[in-house]
Amino acid sequence: MIKEEINKNKQELKDYIYNKKWIEERLEDIKERRSLLNKITTTLSDMPKRKSKNNGY
Repeated sequence: MIKEEINKNKQELKDYIYNKKWIEERLEDIKERRSLLNKITTTLSDMPKRKSKNNGY
């Protein structure tokens, strides 16, 4: 009975560590994507605007 509980607790700890690592990796990925999007947005904002024609566009 105690051995089963110990094994269950070990598995829960392994799952927790795995989930924590997975979350940290996802957060790092999100940070990298945010940085890339910010660079793209800055580049697009700095581009010259198209001159509009008086034809409704």
